[in-house]
Amino acid sequence: MGVAAVLAAFAAQACDDVPFRWTPGQIELQVSVNGGAPVWFILDSGAEYSIVSTALAKELGLKTSYRLGRDFANEVTLRFGPVTLANQTVMVMPLDNFKAQRRDIRGLIGYDLFARYVVTIDYAKKIVRVCNPKTYKRNPRAAVLQLDFSGRLAVVRVNLSVKEYQTISLRATLDTGAQAPLVIRYPFAFAQGLLPTTLRALPQATVQGPLTFARIPARSITLGRRTFPFETVSAFATPRGSGGSADTDALIGNDLLRNFRVTFDYSRKVLLLEDQ
Repeated sequence: MGVAAVLAAFAAQACDDVPFRWTPGQIELQVSVNGGAPVWFILDSGAEYSIVSTALAKELGLKTSYRLGRDFANEVTLRFGPVTLANQTVMVMPLDNFKAQRRDIRGLIGYDLFARYVVTIDYAKKIVRVCNPKTYKRNPRAAVLQLDFSGRLAVVRVNLSVKEYQTISLRATLDTGAQAPLVIRYPFAFAQGLLPTTLRALPQATVQGPLTFARIPARSITLGRRTFPFETVSAFATPRGSGGSADTDALIGNDLLRNFRVTFDYSRKVLLLEDQ
């Protein structure tokens, strides 16, 4: 094998490590859009498309078209560290929830990164590792969970134990854009009789706008081979936005996932969990 072939083979097997900034509950990466200056994005496995804020799209002169009830821009290149996502179709949204939090977040990295690469999040080291799925070899000691898909969103099984010592199995979307360990969607929470009769919670700012959540008494959440104590979990208190979806029962976020070194391997339809 010639030198060029050896280098090409090595490059194909290599993984790229990109440091991230941890804002409690979310993973922030510096991303260049169409060669522009790096700005902060959230790494969000719960986003069906990568998202660019309306303000940034205007600054960069992105041309948008309206479909699926949203604005989209085509042929967009996103780059963070040595990783390049070329010719992307991205959603364009105001992202006013981050402004309300006084955070200068200009977008989200979503589905297309996870679909193209094997993505590992090392919460302890604050590193995102991006690997070629054709040459990736998993740690044989990792717990392996099968992935299902609801459209462009990855789904796993998670067990919730509630105060009455009942264990409920849920189909949960993997959502690294969310902080909460578990958020139950309204149709499932209503059907299971989990919602309180009196709701006192105030609306919270989200990418979808203000949404209201209820607190549900709980004992623990089990993901893979490990069980974690949680005295409460959240539920969408109304069927507004994604909270009204019946395609999945819940979503799980970073407060649960960060107990592991997590690898998303969409090509093999598995989620790998390694103890930190």
